[in-house]
Amino acid sequence: MPDFVLDVAAAVSPRPGRAADDAAWVHQTFGLAGEAACAVADGVGAGGAGHLAAAVALASLAERFASFLPTYDAYRPEGPGDERLEAGFALANRRLFDRGERDPRWRGLSASAVAARFAPGAWRVVHVGTCRAYLLRAGALVRLTDDHSLGRELGDDAPAGLDDVVTRALGPNATVRPSVRDGAPLAGDRYLLCSFALAALVGEGDLARLLGRPGATARALCGELTAAAASRREARGGGADATAAVVCVESA
Repeated sequence: MPDFVLDVAAAVSPRPGRAADDAAWVHQTFGLAGEAACAVADGVGAGGAGHLAAAVALASLAERFASFLPTYDAYRPEGPGDERLEAGFALANRRLFDRGERDPRWRGLSASAVAARFAPGAWRVVHVGTCRAYLLRAGALVRLTDDHSLGRELGDDAPAGLDDVVTRALGPNATVRPSVRDGAPLAGDRYLLCSFALAALVGEGDLARLLGRPGATARALCGELTAAAASRREARGGGADATAAVVCVESA
């Protein structure tokens, strides 16, 4: 089994003067080479309350992820197929839905989210909504997720402006079905998890260019990606939060 070192970081660029509706989470199990997880969530809610939905989503993911791996002895080396991320999505959905049923102030809160787990020799990406995951390998950028959006469902017949109209999210319904994709990492890979807004503002051509900068750390790449999104948001006179989590796969 290949032996890799993972460099993981995340950053959020909120709209000026507002609490961020986006959030990011990073987990690394120190002492276990090649074991890490990260996630990005984009919350939606009336009165700027989207940050609550994003916080619930990521807290639930963190809780379920940690509960599967309390000690080194509990580590399962077979890869990321233990469904801990799916369990976190289910918990987040249940919490948001149940709270909305009980409390009118929480009604209508929802979140898009994407999460990835890396284990030695394998990765898994899980997502709901329009948050995205990308892989940059050998200079080629590949999108690992398909948006759960009205624009994608309608395809070429979709009117402009429907790409970020979410058709599947955490919170609106009693159950949710996330999309799952599995793969295997290679040395030199760079993975990006991001909000829809970051991908839309920066564009996939510049995502590939920025992610491909030789020698850059995950933290530096996150900073450059969110800075590029913020600059373009300012030039356009407004826009949504821009959030990135980056995983760099390096030879041990």
